[in-house]
Formats: sequence, C-alpha cells, structure tokens
Amino acid sequence: MKNFTLIIIALIGFSTSFVSCKKHHTELSEDNRMPVSVKLSTVGMDAVDNLFTVSGKIQATNHAAISARMMGYITSTNVKIGDKVSTGQVLANISDADIRPQIAQADAAVLEAQTNLNNIEKDYARIKNLFDKQSATQKELDDITTQVNMMKARLQQVQEAKNSASTLLAYTRITAPFSGVITEKYINTGDLANPGQPLFSLESGNNFEVEAMVPESYITQIKKGDIVKVTLKSNDQALDGTINELSRSALNTGGQYLIKVSLDDKTLKDQSIFSGMYVNVSMAGKSSAGSSEKILVDKNAIIQKGQLTGLFTVSDDHVALLRWVRLGNTYGDQVEILSGLSQGEQYVVESESRLLNGVKVNVTE
Repeated sequence: MKNFTLIIIALIGFSTSFVSCKKHHTELSEDNRMPVSVKLSTVGMDAVDNLFTVSGKIQATNHAAISARMMGYITSTNVKIGDKVSTGQVLANISDADIRPQIAQADAAVLEAQTNLNNIEKDYARIKNLFDKQSATQKELDDITTQVNMMKARLQQVQEAKNSASTLLAYTRITAPFSGVITEKYINTGDLANPGQPLFSLESGNNFEVEAMVPESYITQIKKGDIVKVTLKSNDQALDGTINELSRSALNTGGQYLIKVSLDDKTLKDQSIFSGMYVNVSMAGKSSAGSSEKILVDKNAIIQKGQLTGLFTVSDDHVALLRWVRLGNTYGDQVEILSGLSQGEQYVVESESRLLNGVKVNVTE
C-alpha cells in the first residue's frame, strides 16, 4: 500500500512538472513571435468635392402587378417564378363556364336581328319602289322606314351585348402586358380570383433603374440629367447612372424627395444585377463651397467586423492596435473618416500577413 502511494505521488509530481514546462514553453513561444512587417501611411486632410450619399434600391424599369379583372376560379396556371414570358403570352386561365352560354345567346340574338333586318329592308325596297310610282302612300313608306330603323337599333343592341360577353371571355385569359420575367406568383389552380387581386408580378429582364429618396437639405443641389455613382452594397461594385426623374413634392414622403436613376447599359452587361438589390447613390452637391477638406484613408485598409469598421494603427512599442472608426463617403479608392482617427496619425496600409490586435510589427518603408 505504501509503494502504491509513493507511485501516485511520483506521477503527480511528474505531471505538474510537465504542465509547468509546457506552460513555460508556450509563454516563451508567444514572447518570441516573429514581428509582422507592415507599411504605414500618415493621415492628412485632402481637398475633395462636396459629395453626399443616399441609400436606394434597384428595380426593373418596367414592372407590373398583373391582376384579375373578373371573379372566377383559376382553372390553370402556365408559368412559375423565374420563367421568361413574351408579350401576350397566357399566364393563367379563369373559368369561363358562366360566360360561354352568354356568348351563345348573344350569337343567336345577333343572327335573329340580322335576319329580321334583312327582311324589313326587302319590304322597304318594295314599298319605296311603289311609292316612287305613286302606288303606295306616304304613311306606308313612313311605317316601313320606322321598322327598318328599329331593327337596326335592335341589331346594334345585341351586337354590343355580344361584344361585352366576348370582352368578359377575354378577361378569363390572364396575359403578359410586356416581355419579362415572372418574379412573384400569388395564385394556384383552384383559387378564387377577384377583380383587382394581384396574380403575378412581372419585371423586364434587362433594364434596371435605381429608386432613392433625397433629403430636403440636398434636393436643391441636384437636377435632372446629373451624373451619379451607384455602388452595390453586396459586392462594392460601382455603376454609372443619370438622374432621369426628380420629384418636386415631399408631401407624402416625410421630407424625402423621390429620384430615379437610369443605369448605364454598358456597365450593366458586365455586372450581375438583380431587382431589389440595395445601393448607395453618390452625388456632387452644387453648393457655394466647391470643395472641402476631409480625412481620407485607403479603402483597402478598412477592417469590417459585423456592423463595426476599423483599421490598424501602431503603438509606440510597435504593437498593432485595432482602432474602430466611423466612415463617411467614398471617393474612388479612398474613404472618409468621420471619427476615430485624427490628422497626423499613422495607420497600416499593407502587411505581409494577417494582422491581429496586439501582434508585434516591424515598420518598413
């Protein structure tokens, strides 16, 4: 038993010695990490044109909510989301069981009225001939003339009834008003459609524009035809655009003025653009001050962590420090710093490997 106790004590001592050695080795390796080589840049004040940026969203130039114009059960749907359709293509059908009998009745009424008119016109021609030969009285001619006019009116009435029934029949076929892509489908076979109820959403497949709201403080500084820069928030790609619509009223938009920006067709061909993408729209304000000085840094130096943005600075003892900053407008390959960094400070613009907060660095030229 005594020998067994000695063995346990010996094992505990060996384990403690091993852990102590391992801890010492780890601390030694951390203290002797190789510094990361970095290049620094000094923050200065740069004169730039006065720009302002607003958020917007890409939408198709042509878009429509296709609705039913009559009540009825959907008997078939011919498209699904993502399908390309052409102008006049039938997208869905509404039951026409109640309309077909109306058309049959209207056809019969038109045939009857046309036959009666033909017979009356023959009688009119006969009496008119007799009247010309003074073998029929004026009253007989007037009576037959009245009957002809009445039959013409009757024929017109039943023809209009037939046209109305035919129009209702046309409403049972839901067609595409223009060529494009189905982006939403709200109904299925067997559903009851009601007048005004959206059935599909259709968008043109290639032509896009940006819709954005401009605050009251900037609306007087822009005009229709101004060139703007549109930046996709998803991948930071830049597109050229032109303001083609500008609202002059903010009555129902809370002090925000609607603008629409057409996108350059050449740049659209080189980008993956989808309706609904969010963008930033940058515009040059036509204020009295043509330019102003701002703190600008290299856009590639910015670190993004969730909703936070920052960059690396270097302490006096050559340690990398992550500094959180608030960004402003983007000017080409530079971005404005609103807070978190001052003029004259230095920040890391390039490093030979991935930087971490607290890592030792070696500043190179």
